[in-house]
Amino acid sequence: MTVWPGSLDAVVTLHPEKLPGWRTERLARGYPDAARYLAHGDALPGWIDLVEFRFPGQSNSGSSGLFTAKAALIDLGADIAVLAGIPLTRTPHFFDADQWQAAGGYREVWAALRPEYRARIRSMSGWTAEHFGRPDGAPIRIEDHTMPKMDMIAYEPHPVSAERKRELNAQGYKVIDARFAPPAAAAEPVVKPAAELPTRTDIARMAKSEVVEWLEAHGVEAPEGTVADLRAQLAEIMFTDL
Repeated sequence: MTVWPGSLDAVVTLHPEKLPGWRTERLARGYPDAARYLAHGDALPGWIDLVEFRFPGQSNSGSSGLFTAKAALIDLGADIAVLAGIPLTRTPHFFDADQWQAAGGYREVWAALRPEYRARIRSMSGWTAEHFGRPDGAPIRIEDHTMPKMDMIAYEPHPVSAERKRELNAQGYKVIDARFAPPAAAAEPVVKPAAELPTRTDIARMAKSEVVEWLEAHGVEAPEGTVADLRAQLAEIMFTDL
């Protein structure tokens, strides 16, 4: 991100500790700031969005490269992800001369990607191009590869562990704080149509106090910011798994 002079819709990494330095260097060169920063980690600053780094159903990491593909297709809502500079080979990165010996170990995770996600990925080079195909090959008919959406609700006491959330997401559940469960809710996930939850339009119309209440219900401690910022944060939390 420090050498690309053009605009960036998002920067995605599994190394959030490096983002402040990268961002400072990019701005010092006079390049425009990225629209969003997506990462996975602890105690992230407010300008970095915390998102899940794995595709639904995955239990292991596929490196920052697969995280980026997941962010493009799920968090950013892209129809297709084209990988550039992610060959997943034991060759140096563009910024150093060291052989990336760990590359081969990630391939099993990439190969196990569910078909509906794999069909939407192409690559410019290396092992990933061999595995997913190149973007100049047969056109992708996205209507033939519909990505699943979370259409059931699991009411779980918050905070929810990452392992429990992954388990429920893999089963097609979207996780909501048990505080909002119907009176008859039991220990097992309560299935409820997603349509009964606030839509993005509903969130955009919420008063600040209502947004704060929903954020707190989702585990955000002492939400602060303008009503617009809080609405954006709530929308990100509620729709990140879609």
